[in-house]
Amino acid sequence: MTTARPAASDAARRQRIATLSQVTRVAALVIAVALPLAGLTYWGFAPAETLAGAALVPAAWLTEFGLGQRLLATALALLPVLPLSWGLLRLASALEAFRQGRPFGLVAATGMRDFAIGVFACTVLKLVSGALLSMVLSWNAPAGQKQLAISVSSDMLLMLLVGAVLTLVGWALAEAAAIAEENAQFI
Repeated sequence: MTTARPAASDAARRQRIATLSQVTRVAALVIAVALPLAGLTYWGFAPAETLAGAALVPAAWLTEFGLGQRLLATALALLPVLPLSWGLLRLASALEAFRQGRPFGLVAATGMRDFAIGVFACTVLKLVSGALLSMVLSWNAPAGQKQLAISVSSDMLLMLLVGAVLTLVGWALAEAAAIAEENAQFI
């Protein structure tokens, strides 16, 4: 024997989902804009000594940190941020669909999938850009002290796995949503 849920609890549950979706959507939009702006500001305007300290290289290596080197470092630092920002913008569209009560529709599925792709791409590009950035920051180092630093952490490996799994789930949901929308047209 099944009992029907009271309509009031369904409405309250839908309202909680809508509220959390909206709050999370706004946070995703703010972060999507703030990350690239913060990267541009930091790498574009921070004193060379600050950059050297953060990169754990001697400040003397950056005494001749010219505009070209700064622009290249800024571009490399932004390389992993941009796909993440795109993914966050796509997540915002998925969360808007959640807020509207359409969590299993095509917009929600593709938004979640694209967010996962953005996380995965960010993680891969972080590995590449970090290595290239170490070369740019050691550009003016004395002979024999130039660096190529490759950093892989457990966090990066976990984010690769999470990004890959969520991408697969997003693709599956997008396929299911497309089939459901196609079938709805025949009825």
